[in-house]
Amino acid sequence: MSGIAGFSVYTESLTEEKYLWMALARRMARRISHRGPDDRGAHVSEHCALAHVRLALQDPENGLQPMTVHQGGCAFTIAYDGELWNAAELRRELEAQGFHFHTGSDTEVVLKAYLCYGEACAPRLCGSYAFVVDDSLRRLTFLCRDRFGGRPLFYSLQNDRLAFASELKGLFEYPGLAPEVGREGLCEVLGLDSVRTPGCAVFEHIQEVKPGHTVLFDADGLRDREYFHLEARPHLEEYEETARTLQDLLTEAVACRLDDGGPLCAFLEESPGSELAAAIAAKELGRRGRQLCAYSFELEGFGAPLPPAPAWENSEESRMEELSRALSADHTTLVCAADTLGDCLFEEVIARDLPGIPGKESLLFPFGRLIQKRHRAALCSAGAEELFCSSSWFQSGFDPSRFPWPGMSSLWASLLKPELLQLLRMEEYAAVRLQEALDSCPVLRGEPAHSRQMRELSYLTLTRYLPSLLEREDRCSMANGLELRSPYTDHRLIQYVFNLPWEWKCGPQKNLFTELRKAFLPKDAPKPEGGPQSGPSGPEYGPLLKQRLTYILQDSLQPIQKLLSPEAVKQFLAGPLPSDPLTASALIQVNYWLLHYGIYLKL
Repeated sequence: MSGIAGFSVYTESLTEEKYLWMALARRMARRISHRGPDDRGAHVSEHCALAHVRLALQDPENGLQPMTVHQGGCAFTIAYDGELWNAAELRRELEAQGFHFHTGSDTEVVLKAYLCYGEACAPRLCGSYAFVVDDSLRRLTFLCRDRFGGRPLFYSLQNDRLAFASELKGLFEYPGLAPEVGREGLCEVLGLDSVRTPGCAVFEHIQEVKPGHTVLFDADGLRDREYFHLEARPHLEEYEETARTLQDLLTEAVACRLDDGGPLCAFLEESPGSELAAAIAAKELGRRGRQLCAYSFELEGFGAPLPPAPAWENSEESRMEELSRALSADHTTLVCAADTLGDCLFEEVIARDLPGIPGKESLLFPFGRLIQKRHRAALCSAGAEELFCSSSWFQSGFDPSRFPWPGMSSLWASLLKPELLQLLRMEEYAAVRLQEALDSCPVLRGEPAHSRQMRELSYLTLTRYLPSLLEREDRCSMANGLELRSPYTDHRLIQYVFNLPWEWKCGPQKNLFTELRKAFLPKDAPKPEGGPQSGPSGPEYGPLLKQRLTYILQDSLQPIQKLLSPEAVKQFLAGPLPSDPLTASALIQVNYWLLHYGIYLKL
């Protein structure tokens, strides 16, 4: 994983002031240097400046960036962030067409795929990536992002200049871009909170390259094009054949994420997806004569590990230790105190450039720093619940008039100033965004009403909730120089599972996820108890956040007071303050976001 920053302009030349523009690109990249602690570089051509910071996992010596190749007397330069899982296959395909390679880096594979196919290279890539190409032949800048938003990429177009960066903070180094937030951005933060609308970056004059999209910029302007969309297809395989296909797809998805030679570990949480991924990884590494290193997380003073692990009869060991022994994994339990995790709320805002509702990704700050000392990449289970429909909203019933996931919009509605609430019209905004998403959902002709409703819910989860989850995990892990890899976000796996019969995904009689566990987990592996939590909680953590929230709400100079009704805050303080971490942390993070970034509310 790495960081990208730079800008393009086709109405003038950058070469006369080359070193001035290079210095600006470097300053933009310096703001995101945590994404690439190993190396940095910059490039300026006639119309484009690129800067790059690199976390070197593949070919550290030869994969330096920005990378330039020449063809037909023209230069093509790429700044690339991510991992390409089909690099070997694509390399062979390009070699058969006469291309030669000089490095073992997948960056060169992506660049030469662009040379060969142009913008049509995007559908051929399988991985988690974002990249920018300076194409001097066609006199254009090409931006591309993976199908589900595993790697970030933002841009701003003003005065015929395109500025871009992996993170928003990099763009704020570009002259004329300031942290301003209007009605739409505030509705995204307060009214949707668990998700972000694809393409919306919250801040004024800034957009996000949508997952599964490319952006082309040249003298004629900017063009946004979609290259991937989930498709509704009839599922024709029988149950047993489907189970075998799933085993093959998931095995391949895990195996290719172990293939770069870097020091990789796995997160071992009390969730079926985590345990399944770790079991497959342990088996694959065992075939290569290597042992899986696995990490579990425990919160000191929280009363129990996270997620809660039951006591085992006649054993003092945790279930994770039992499972690690069954997988022959080198297991380590990391411990974090409540006050340390409370401080991470502020680090998370800086990492994401946005507030939110902290979940398990908050643990990536205290634990990521420890893991990064030994490992540069970690296998995780992001997307497993969303893919196999085990998230809580799949069981609670779907109200098609509202987004299904829980949020804080009702809390904000009770606390905001009446005039602000009337201006924002958050429920109306959320309803419009929901309808946009439903309108884009693919359907099968003649599909039963309940199956169609479940398809819509799955589509919402995979195209709205999942990209937002991946965004949070990317920022929180890369703030510590740790790359996360989840096999459950492989687009081939997602496209296949999306079209499986609903009753096979989570039915009591036939359950494909249960079949996967039977196929890959050892027979003596202990069974899971309960499901994963959405975030940390406990007897010390809740009161700690409650104390901090009280201080903020009692201080009239805190920036959040510009949003809140004094009468509502007074009533809120007079009653029993909520001690649940989600409510308190949401308020704390919004206040710190306004304070740290000096945000101007353009309402």
